[in-house]
Amino acid sequence: MITKMSIFISNINLSFFKIKNSEIQILKMKTSKLQKFTRTQETERQYLHKASELMKRCRLDLEIDDIHPLDYRQFVGWLVCLKQDWKANTWKQYKAAVSYILEKEMETIGKEDKRYHIAKEAYRFLKTQNQYGTQKTSEYTSAKKMKKCAMDDFIKIMAVLENDTVVMKQHRINVRLNNSRWRGALIHWMYAGILTGLRPIEWATSEIIETDESVKLIVKNGKNTNGRTHGDTRTIDITLLSDSEKEHIREMVKIANEQNNANTYEAFKVGCSNLLSTTYKKIFPTRKEKISLYSLRHQFSANAKMSGFTREEIAALMGHAVDDTATVHYAKKRSGHSVCMVMADPEEVKRIRKTFVGISQVKENKVEHTFDNNFAIPTPKPTTE
Repeated sequence: MITKMSIFISNINLSFFKIKNSEIQILKMKTSKLQKFTRTQETERQYLHKASELMKRCRLDLEIDDIHPLDYRQFVGWLVCLKQDWKANTWKQYKAAVSYILEKEMETIGKEDKRYHIAKEAYRFLKTQNQYGTQKTSEYTSAKKMKKCAMDDFIKIMAVLENDTVVMKQHRINVRLNNSRWRGALIHWMYAGILTGLRPIEWATSEIIETDESVKLIVKNGKNTNGRTHGDTRTIDITLLSDSEKEHIREMVKIANEQNNANTYEAFKVGCSNLLSTTYKKIFPTRKEKISLYSLRHQFSANAKMSGFTREEIAALMGHAVDDTATVHYAKKRSGHSVCMVMADPEEVKRIRKTFVGISQVKENKVEHTFDNNFAIPTPKPTTE
């Protein structure tokens, strides 16, 4: 799948410049005399603060450190890609803040400066973006589902699932979980999901192939349409996992296959999902974001990044066609908490299309495309890659 971010970044010529806190302050002083009548000083101060915070988040998401420059067009492309996670009013505020600093950048520097044209291109594109595609208040979107599964949360959830009554003073847990037919299956799913990163639907047709030398999980890619995956199936080598970890995966495959053969897999998936939700609510009754079975896939991605896997290896393991999907849409490296011990098939890694534009490619001038004023990023969809 060619993601919104990959389409945007692959169509820009990354001439860039640094955005530092000191420069933000200088920009504020230089533009104080250029304030528009309709904006108050307090409004402009808030715009500068919001834009600065968004830039910091963009750097983290795109893994660009403070030493290296941030292109305004990259920044705007990143902003538009995340529109689906924000309500219309939030998007309106963010758009206004970024538009403001782009306007002031153009007013501060001359048209002869290359930075002027970079800011202008980013500004003109941002102005074409309305609130269409933002999060609706009534929707239960992916933004409300946690895109990670913290280690402490995982420990608490498993403690409740694996015991009838749990009293753990050190974790402030006092929970009694009613019996559920799905409890045993969910225990296997929790472990297997974090270890392999499968989409919930993919367990139904997965299989284990074991030889004297290896143990491999064969997965039928769940998004294999319109070039969104690297092939019909993917292979996850689980040989290096511990015996207990491999057993959880074997049991998960067995149970899922049985449910699928009986045409009851959807009910099985819903049952496990509801049990996880119920357990989570009992442990964390005040939290607004909820963990889901898909959160396990996000955590796998974070763990793989933390473990030093390449973008191509992660894409192959997760069933993506391009190398930037996990970078843009999945949990970040900083959320990783466990070493990832599975391995991708080298031949599948070779099939991954490289679309991510990192700072090293920018410095080497490997991107030659120019930004097209008629270009439009596709309407964002909920993240279910």
